[in-house]
Formats: sequence, structure tokens, C-alpha cells
Amino acid sequence: MDKPRQSRKKRIGLWILGLGVAAGAFFMRDVIEANWNYNSVYEAAKAEGAIVTAGDLRARYGATDEENAAPILKPIFARLEALSKDPKNKKQLRVIDREASERATAPIPAKDGDPTLEESLTVVENSLVGIESCLAKPKCDFHYEWEKGINLGFPEFGYFRQAIRTIAIRGRLFALAGKPREAAEKFKLALHLSRLTGDSPVLIAALVRVSSSAFVFREMEAVIAARPTDSELRSLVRTAVLAWDKPIDPRRAFESELFLNWDVSSHIREYLEDFDNGFMTGVSYIPGVARAWRTRSLQYCRLMKRILDRTHGDPVLASGAAMQVDSYLADYESGLSSYLGVMLLPVFTQGFSSFVQDIANREVLLASLDVLDERQRLGHWPATLPVDRRDPFGSGKLRFRVDGEHVRIWSIGKDHKDSEGKTKKEDKESDDLVVRL
Repeated sequence: MDKPRQSRKKRIGLWILGLGVAAGAFFMRDVIEANWNYNSVYEAAKAEGAIVTAGDLRARYGATDEENAAPILKPIFARLEALSKDPKNKKQLRVIDREASERATAPIPAKDGDPTLEESLTVVENSLVGIESCLAKPKCDFHYEWEKGINLGFPEFGYFRQAIRTIAIRGRLFALAGKPREAAEKFKLALHLSRLTGDSPVLIAALVRVSSSAFVFREMEAVIAARPTDSELRSLVRTAVLAWDKPIDPRRAFESELFLNWDVSSHIREYLEDFDNGFMTGVSYIPGVARAWRTRSLQYCRLMKRILDRTHGDPVLASGAAMQVDSYLADYESGLSSYLGVMLLPVFTQGFSSFVQDIANREVLLASLDVLDERQRLGHWPATLPVDRRDPFGSGKLRFRVDGEHVRIWSIGKDHKDSEGKTKKEDKESDDLVVRL
């Protein structure tokens, strides 16, 4: 007996259902695969020595009381916090911020109604009493409660930044007043604080260190350019720069990112609901997506860990290696779970470039000292750099050019393009790191 034929409406409905199932399977393929492989990926990450728990992080990065600067800094930062919350001090802090942002070689005149730079620095320095004791401490461990995961805050880095700026500006003023030894002591302290800033094994700590040390180097460049015949100042500045800590080890900077990203995926719904992100929250409720994101986060961080281990923590080598993983990144950023990962995963390759910039800033400053020393010896500008210094952003050495009565020394910068030593004021597209003497 023949089976009854299905109605046209029913056949269309089945076709639509089939297409829906096929489309769902297509978009969920990465979720299915990631969930299938989760246990093996997790065990592999542990076997490779990756930090996947708060206990791992705490065990690997700690400091004894004898070597830890945090107990010295905590009361100082508490005073800075109170200072910043007092409305009476807002003008003083604004004056220092303006001085720092203008990249001035001489103090900026006070605006009507504002305190002078000297008055503003004194107010902040009163909160920094005793900070010199940090020079005897090689580490800084604030004993973060890593278990808090996404709710963990790092307010200390803002206070580090305020202290370093204040101390470095005071160093510049000492130098311009003809007090090179006092200036050098301030620069040395500022650079040491910058190193302590980057001691925490988190990406934000490393990036704050890069920006802080760059600011100190810039203040040094300003004073040697303003006092080109002061050989004592140059000698003291050189000593301070050469005593500066070695470049950031990217392995340390990224150690907590694996754990924190893995932890975020465990609380992804609470995280997204805090931001009232309707679409992303909806994606997180699709079965298996959050777990799939955990797997992909582990895979991504394992890849970066292998790059860092293979390049022995050298930021220049690591930056180059990270640029070779575009195909993996493209694969990682595809699929349904990528909607969460792309939004929350740290941008490793941008971090690498910042670490390389830390080296470039130092090399440009040392090259400036070389050129001024040679000019004093010759009585005129040298035709080329007297010491070959490598540009970490390129395959060659730093660039140099004589412009009439001035010279320019520069690195080609993060974009790896030579903009002929033009500053941002001269060319907004320029990414060169430039010193003009």
C-alpha cells in the first residue's frame, strides 16, 4: 500500500527545519569541537607549566618581606589617594598633569588662579616622604587576591604613575637649576619605581612601566638638550640609564592572562550582565559556548606561551614571532565563541610592540648622549652616529641627520616605517621616536 504523500506545507517545514539544523551545526562547529577537546587542552596547559589557577600564580610570583617594596609604598599610595580625593588639591594635580603632557623643556607659566609648578610639586612630594627607601628593594608584591578574577582591581598603578611623574619633573628642574647630582638622584629613583611598577605579572603593569620609563627618558632628553655643554650632567644621566633594569620579560607580563581569561569564562554571564550587553549575554547562554571559549582561550594562551619560551623572553624576538601567527589568530577569531574571546582576550601582539618601544626609548636617549659627547670633543656635530646603536624596530641602526644647527636621532617606531624623523607635531601619521638636539 502506498504511503500517503506529505502535504506541500509539511514538506516546506521539514526543509526549513533541516536548513536550520545545518546552519546551526555550521555555526556551532567550533563550540562542539572545543567542548570535545576541553579536557585534553586543559591537561596539556598544566603539563606545559602554564598558570591556570590563582595558587599557581601566587606560588610563582611572590616576594619576601626583605625584598618587597610594597610595604613602603602602601602608606605612600594611601596618602596620594587622599590627596587626589581632596577638592583643594585638584588644581595642583592639574598643573603637574599639564606640565607632563606638554613635554616642556622649561616650566610652563601658571594660568590665572592656578598654583605654580613649584607649589604643586611640593604638595605631591609631601605625600612621597620616605619613597627613597624603595631603592633598596628589588621586588614589589601587593599580594593580590587573584581568586577575585575579573573583580580584581589595580589602583596602585595610577599612584605609581603620579609619583614617577612628580619625581622626574623635579629631576628636570634640578638639572635646569644647575644641580646635576640632585637631578640624577631623582631620575634614578623614578626609573627604579618604573621597574617596580612592572614587577606584577600582569599586562597592565608592564604597559604602565613602559609609559612611565618613557616619560623619565623624555625628561632626561629635555635636560641634556637644554644644557648641551654640561658634561657632568650627561655622565650622571648615562650612569642612571645604564643602571636601568633590563627590558621587560614578556613571559612575566603575560603570566596572569591565561588564568584571568580562563577565570572570566567561568563567570562570563555575571561579567556581561554588569555591562548590560544584551547580545553578548544572549550568546553566553547558548549551551556550550562559555566552555568552548575557555578551551579557545587556553589554546591561544598556550600558543603565546610557546612563542615566549622559544624566544627566551626577548621582547624583540617575541614581537617578530608573534607577527607570524596570523593564520592561527584568524582561526581563533572565527566561530560563535569568538564573540566572547575577541572582546575579552588580551592583545598580545600590541603588548610585544610596547615592550620593544621600551628598548627603543632607551637606545635613542643613549645615542643622544653619544652625539653630545662627540660634539663637545669635535667642536661641531658629528656627520654620523659616533656609536652604532641598533633600532629594535628595524634590521639596522638608529637614524641620524644633521639639520643645520640641530640634529635628529630617531627610531622608526611601532609601524616599522621611516617617517624621516618627523615628530607628531610635524606629521600626525609619523610613529618615529625622535630626539632633536
